[in-house]
Formats: sequence, C-alpha cells, structure tokens
Amino acid sequence: MTDNNNIMIGRQPIYNANLGVFAYELLFRSADESSKGISGDEATSQVVINTFLEMGLDNLVGTRHACINLGENHLLWENIPRIMPERVILDLPRNLRTSDDAIQSVEKLKQSGFTLAINDFSDTPQYEVLIDYIDIIRIDVKSLKYEETRKHLQGMQRYKKIMLAERIEELDDYELYTELGFNYFQGYFLSHPKIVRGHSISNNRLSVLNLIAAINRPGMDVIELENIINKDIALSYKLLKLVNSALFGLSSKVESIRHCIVLLGRRQLVSWVTLMALGSMDDRPREMLQLSMVRARTCELMAEATQHRNRECFFTVGLLSALDILMQQPLAGILKHLPLSRDIQLALLKRQGDMGEALNSAIAFELSEWDKVKYKSLSRMEMVKINLQAFKWANEICRTLREG
Repeated sequence: MTDNNNIMIGRQPIYNANLGVFAYELLFRSADESSKGISGDEATSQVVINTFLEMGLDNLVGTRHACINLGENHLLWENIPRIMPERVILDLPRNLRTSDDAIQSVEKLKQSGFTLAINDFSDTPQYEVLIDYIDIIRIDVKSLKYEETRKHLQGMQRYKKIMLAERIEELDDYELYTELGFNYFQGYFLSHPKIVRGHSISNNRLSVLNLIAAINRPGMDVIELENIINKDIALSYKLLKLVNSALFGLSSKVESIRHCIVLLGRRQLVSWVTLMALGSMDDRPREMLQLSMVRARTCELMAEATQHRNRECFFTVGLLSALDILMQQPLAGILKHLPLSRDIQLALLKRQGDMGEALNSAIAFELSEWDKVKYKSLSRMEMVKINLQAFKWANEICRTLREG
C-alpha cells in the first residue's frame, strides 16, 4: 500500500482561449512509487485514487475540472471513484493497447460520465476504435515543428473534438497556437514573464506601481496611509467589502479604513492593499493574480510554520515576485520604483535569505519541481498541506473579489 503521507501533489493548469483556467492536471509523486512487485504505473494509479478520496476534489482544484492520468493497467480503472465524474478528465495512457477488454474499460468510463482525453492520437485502425469515446485530443507541440502541428491539427478537425496544445512554455507560443485553432492550452507559460522590450509601463500599471510604492514607503504614519487609501474610492470599497466577508470572520462590521488599520495592523493592511491594487489591473488575466496570491500565501504559511517573524514580509515577497509577469517588464527595473527593504529586494532578485528560500520553494511547487520543494525543518506532508491551504485561500479571495 502506498503511504499517502509521502505524496507530493502538483497542479498544471489547462487554459481556455481567454486565459481562464478550465482544469488542473493533477501530478502525483510518491517515494514508494515502485515497490514490492507492483509496477510504477499501477502504484501511481493507486496513489491517485487514495489521494483523490482523502483530499477531496474541491480542495485540489477549486471549482475547476480535475485532469488525472490513468495507468496502463485498465483493470485498475474500476477503482476510480465515480464522484462528480462530470468534473473529471481522465487521460488515457500513451500506447494504450486497444484489446477488446481495454475498449470495454474505456466504454465504462465514458458511460460513467467522465471526459476522456488521449495523447498523440493518430488516425490508424488501432486508434479509430477509440474515437467515439474521446472528447479531447492532446497534441505535444514541442515534439513537432509548427508546420507539422498545423497539418496534424487540420487532419484531426474532421473528428470535431476539443483540441489541446500541451507543453506551451511561453506566452508567444500560446498566442501562436491560439491563432492556429486550438481550444485549450497546457503548460507553465503564465509562470514565465513576457518582457515587452522598448515599451514603457502603461498608465494603468504605472498608477498601480505608484500606489504600491506610496503605501510601502518607510516611516509613513497611519493618517497618511489612511488618506492614500481613501483617495481611491473603488479600492476603499473593495477593501471594506473583503474585510467584512466571511473570510475574516469578524464579529462586528468594519466601516472605515481607520478601523481596518486598527484591526489588521499597518503591515498587514499594506499587504492587502498591495494585493488589491494588483487585482485592479483589468488588462491582465485574473489567473496571473491568483498565481501571485498562491505564492504569497505559501510563503506566509511557511514563515508561520517555522515561527519566523515578519510573516507579512514573506507575503509581500511572494506577491511581488510575479510583478514581471503582471507588468511585462524586467523585475529589477520595476523594483527600482519601490521603496522595499534590502532583505525583500535580495529575496526577489537573488532568492537570498529565508524569504528567498521560501519563494524558491513556492515556485517549485508551482512548477512541480519536487527536488526544490523544501523549507527549513518542514516535512513533506507539512509542505503539501501548506500548498493546499494556499491554493484554497487564493480561490476564496478571487471569488470574493469577483463578487465585489
């Protein structure tokens, strides 16, 4: 039996053409992945099933779909929980042997209500028997030249299936394959900044940057901070709405920014206002903000778990680490506009110090780089819980902000 306490979980987003997340592919790794006569694929399948039941769908993917890779042993597919199958995409294994028994197993999954996807589909007799059961066809765009991908996509169009381009690593590639006609896109391309060379920061983003700089200025007193926030009516409204939401669980209603400062403290309020200022950039996909929020909360929770002081600074480091992605400018240039402490700057630019180590681990989780997921004395399971908690928190914040 695989030990669930030794499981690492990653999520790779699957985006629609508007850069909204349609689904998360769940990536599981275990230290006991191949032991005692059980194949690696079978062990992985067991890990997926056990973890799925233990952690719950909403905790793993929020309101999105979950995409899960099936092991090659189709006999184990019977064990997949038939819980909310309409929200689960099952990836058939590469090189699936299309025996009568395997086809029957595929048919049962389809009849149960699962969405089925397949990699590297080709219009050969071996695969033709599967096409009626398939909803999504994946194409690995890194394994083909652009012209080969175009022809392959054209050849698949007669099947009228959803086409997913995987291994998209740059925003330019996303734009290229969107124009080609793909429906969904998978990869870590939102984690990598698209730097627009020779362009100045737009007025909208510059105003956000100026606000962040103003509220982070050292030595600012409470009255000045209150005045800066009150000048932005939309920001003040959203901040009060958020603080009064169920997320904060306050016993009495907060009706002023001054009251917010008293309850939260200056440093925490600055963190929240920074977050909401970034969220006001309507020209950037909402998922980019959520990415930075997960980083911020992950860093903060690691600081809390290791009893580090200045948890708010860890939050700030995580939040600002995605400024280059949001602003489409080099991070070093952006930080010149912000009055941040040397420790925060070193953490952001060089990943130095405790905050830099925490940020490294948060981004490693984001990219499923398991060997880099470590921080101080925290165990593997503690890190998993922190990441799950951060993901859930970011989902709740984004939902509250949308409702506002």
